Amino acid sequence: MSVNLLDLAQEYMTDAIVEKAASFLGESSEVTKSGMNHVLPALLGGIMNKAGTPSGASELFNMVNRSEFGGSFLDNIGNQIGGSNNSVSDLSGNLLGSLFGNKLGGITDLIGSAVGSKSGTSSALMKFGLPLLFGVIKRSVGKKGIKGLLGLLGGQKDYLKKASPSGFMDKIMGSLGGGSLDNLTDNLSAQTRETVSDIKDNVEKGVKKDNNNWLKYIGIAALALLAFYLWRNCEGDTTKVEENVESVVTDVKDNIIESTSNIVDDANALYDAGKDLVGKTIKGFENLGEFVKIELTNGTELIVPSKGLEYQLISFIKGDKAIDKTTWFDMRRLLFKTGLADLDNRSMDQIKNLENILKAYPNVEIKIGGYTDNTGDNAINKTLSANRATAVMKELIKLGVDPNRLSAEGYGIEHPIADNSTDAGRALNRRVAVRVTKK
Repeated sequence: MSVNLLDLAQEYMTDAIVEKAASFLGESSEVTKSGMNHVLPALLGGIMNKAGTPSGASELFNMVNRSEFGGSFLDNIGNQIGGSNNSVSDLSGNLLGSLFGNKLGGITDLIGSAVGSKSGTSSALMKFGLPLLFGVIKRSVGKKGIKGLLGLLGGQKDYLKKASPSGFMDKIMGSLGGGSLDNLTDNLSAQTRETVSDIKDNVEKGVKKDNNNWLKYIGIAALALLAFYLWRNCEGDTTKVEENVESVVTDVKDNIIESTSNIVDDANALYDAGKDLVGKTIKGFENLGEFVKIELTNGTELIVPSKGLEYQLISFIKGDKAIDKTTWFDMRRLLFKTGLADLDNRSMDQIKNLENILKAYPNVEIKIGGYTDNTGDNAINKTLSANRATAVMKELIKLGVDPNRLSAEGYGIEHPIADNSTDAGRALNRRVAVRVTKK
């Protein structure tokens, strides 16, 4: 039988925590408790909806596995009330925006209307409820990977129907545009099957692409783990042997995929020997053109896309065009975790190239601008864009660039360069760009 996530979350909503939340919100304990009885099902519905696509499931897995939601987080959940942990509160706000997008306002309005609470109560309870639910999910999934997450969420339908007030989840699902809970559960089941198939394919690709000794060691360790596990737990029970084989193999495959994500990711060619990239395009970055070799004034050689930031920036620095406030160069090879300002390691190739350019041209100063699409809350978007621009600036400083040559600012949804009504347009608008302020 599947774990009941709502029951687990409600166990942490003790009378003391409800009273503390009620006091902070200026609401009665009854309204606060009723609010959480609506908030948790709404959040779980949104989480299940997010997991309904391959990309959404991957994003959700990264959200849930934030370090903030592990360890003793659940045991100290009451500390999240009243802003005593602003970092988690800010993180929760960003994750809510990623989870619900521009539908977040409608969801909070539905909760407020159902509960009869004061303005702002629903939003505050959502910010408290999401980390609570993520902590419960993280603890329940353990090390089972994406397949474990999808399987867990796929078993929540009946619990969700039973726990939510009559007709409430129909309104939530209608607002999300995700169809019925039955359809959503079917999607999650299909996703689970597809994930296992993808894992097998990706592991095979990964092994073909890289035969590093450490990957062999992972395989040996996995076989040893499998043998010990079967011997220890499955004496004479064929059914149990089969079940445990599936469980252990699934965990091993998930761990190999997580450990070798750079091997199976085509974009990781950016970290391969530079000479192998010249004249080639990289999957996911085709619009940046073929990679070319350029030499900087100090003799440093870079291998960069012919239509990318580095090539354009160097041309501008060496050219006669005057500095203005409208000429920006997009850092298209930066990758952030969804809804967060955490840089993916694969972003360091471009950041190091930018550092090399700045060292080769010591008089140049730059401004780094962050931008988002128009999905979600404008204030949250502005903060997120500023944090992302600052994250890039901090990495440059770590690499030795003088802080006095750098500045950063977030513009949120301002200055879109593409149509926000399409997925492709929104992807282009989510960017970090560089402007030369002195050369």
